[in-house]
Amino acid sequence: MRTRKQGLTAMIKAYKAGKLGSFGSSALGGSSCLYKDRAARTCIVGCLFNDAQVADIRKRGLNGARIAEVARKIGRQNIVAVTGLQVYELTALQELHDEPSQRKNIIAGALNAPLYRKLEKMLAKA
Repeated sequence: MRTRKQGLTAMIKAYKAGKLGSFGSSALGGSSCLYKDRAARTCIVGCLFNDAQVADIRKRGLNGARIAEVARKIGRQNIVAVTGLQVYELTALQELHDEPSQRKNIIAGALNAPLYRKLEKMLAKA
């Protein structure tokens, strides 16, 4: 079980390491990204899942689905336990991550990007 602080710290670490952004590879027309792609790049939420969890998400056909849909299929409590964050928080972060205007910043790991600033702000309150 991950704490909120641990989840946010892991997201920031993945962001700074340039591991986020499997954009355009979604079966949903590229409007969202995959939790993890073949190049091991992830979405902001996907960086919190281990390989076995990602395999289960893929097996269920949910690799390009929004986190709310994944939570409905896998269980909201399971998602909260794995990530340390509530589904509404993950949804907000996922929406910001998937915003087309932010993709270049996220792939570059820009520390002034809205997603990074939001993570830092959330961590400060954790």
